[in-house]
Amino acid sequence: MPAATRNATARSQQCNPARVRRCLRVFFSHLFSNLGLFALVVGYVLFGALLFEFLEAGYELEKRGHIQQYRDDCLQELWLITGKIVFSNCASLQVRLL
Repeated sequence: MPAATRNATARSQQCNPARVRRCLRVFFSHLFSNLGLFALVVGYVLFGALLFEFLEAGYELEKRGHIQQYRDDCLQELWLITGKIVFSNCASLQVRLL
C-alpha cells in the first residue's frame, strides 16, 4: 500500500466523527453507569439514614429519658442505703463507746 494511501486511511480512522461519537458514547455510558449506580446507592443510604433518624427520634428520646430516670432512681436508692448504713454504724459505734 502506498504511503499516501496509508496516511489518508489512518487520518480518516482517527478523525472520523462517527467513531469519536461512538467511543465517547461507550466511554460515558460506562462512566455514568458506574458513577450513577454509586450515586444512587449513596443517595439511598443517606435518605434511609435521615428517614430512620426522623422516624425513630421520638422513641429514642423517650427511651433515653426512661434510662436517665432509672439511673436517677438507682442513685437515690443507693444514697439512702449508704446513709442508713453509715448512720447505723455510727449509732452502734456510739453505743460501744458508752
